[in-house]
Amino acid sequence: MNEKAWQRLEYDKIKAALMEYAVSYVGKKHVAHMQPLDSAKVLRKKLDETAEAKALLAHGASVPIPSLAGIEQMMSLLGTGYVFTEADFSHLHQFLASCAQLSKYMASKAQIAPRVSSYALTMYTLSRLQAEIEQCIRHGQVVDTAS
Repeated sequence: MNEKAWQRLEYDKIKAALMEYAVSYVGKKHVAHMQPLDSAKVLRKKLDETAEAKALLAHGASVPIPSLAGIEQMMSLLGTGYVFTEADFSHLHQFLASCAQLSKYMASKAQIAPRVSSYALTMYTLSRLQAEIEQCIRHGQVVDTAS
């Protein structure tokens, strides 16, 4: 699709309206880079997923969105030699707990939203890592028995 067609469709206004609903920086980044779909098959799939999400919300569902606080910074520092702090591990723990909660929640909603819930089924809970952080970091401090 060319730029002139995007202007006629006021695609920038659509993206701006959609941006209002993005709750995370990752969501906002995704919306900023969105482009119109040109495949009828992909478009149908996305519309079906949207209908499922709408049905999920219509059933009074409040989807537990994972906390992303600090995660983007941690991801950018991986492999740089940076030594992560207690706060970094606390952010990671919160993220892992939120992801586990989302995964459990979406598994319980598979009847209402099978396509949407299937995305959550691909998430790893990393419960051993979460438990290790719980044992080693308490109240923002490394415990004496941590290794």
